[in-house]
Amino acid sequence: MNKVMIRTLASCLLLAGMNSQTLLAAESPQEQHPDSKGFVAIGVGAFAGQGPFGDASVGLGYFVNGAYEWDNGLFVEVPGGPNNLLGNTSVGYNLYRTAQWDVDFLASSARSDADTKYIQQDGSELRFTKNQTNYLGVRFRGIWSGLRFQLIAAPQMSDDRGAYVSSQISKHWTVKNWHLFSAYRMNYLSGDMLNYYYGVNNTENNNNNRIDGLPEYIASSGLSHSLHLGATYPLTENWLFDASLRYYHTPSAITDSPIIQNNLARGDNRSRNALGLGLSVSYVF
Repeated sequence: MNKVMIRTLASCLLLAGMNSQTLLAAESPQEQHPDSKGFVAIGVGAFAGQGPFGDASVGLGYFVNGAYEWDNGLFVEVPGGPNNLLGNTSVGYNLYRTAQWDVDFLASSARSDADTKYIQQDGSELRFTKNQTNYLGVRFRGIWSGLRFQLIAAPQMSDDRGAYVSSQISKHWTVKNWHLFSAYRMNYLSGDMLNYYYGVNNTENNNNNRIDGLPEYIASSGLSHSLHLGATYPLTENWLFDASLRYYHTPSAITDSPIIQNNLARGDNRSRNALGLGLSVSYVF
């Protein structure tokens, strides 16, 4: 997982009182109408956070947020901005749709290609090049009793890194022209994938992460948990303001790795779990 404030997060929430193009940019895909085509938004944001994967810091960045679906059911999603509920860039095909439920075939990634880093005693870093972990799976989305649900299931990820399951439940409110939401997500992360990134001195991860002086570590599977609180407000017909607060509970299979244990001790104000704040302004075309 990348640093909280460096990850690009999406503006994808439903708002009242805007024209159709701005509405498409603000709503999540499960809220889009069947005849919706797509949108593109470009924004800038400020992000602050700390966690186990990078030093605590504050940064500025830009993002692109967009989605498009063709008449034949093919779609592409490029989420970005502080209120992203989707995850990573995806392409897929809609298999089934009603007014409240969607079933999609999805190609996406469970983890980006961020390198694994180890902080040495002198403060320099060892970097181990890592490939992105991709998957082909099925995504179920729906609205029931005022709650929104999403489930992604992939039986096998790239390079034999095991299965991947992600579930999310969210609740949305509209207060005057503010759209507020809370979302809880839980991901199952396979031992094969976690060992590839965080295992140490073992043959299970193709001899990567060989570090003298550290004990052997074979990562097991784990569950990650995250809580996301967000707000979106339309400044004008085409300009959106987003605010986001995220908490990420890191699985013990990651934090027990000697690499992470070492980085927590030697890094600058790192923490076992991650907390991030994001503010952004975006323009919807």
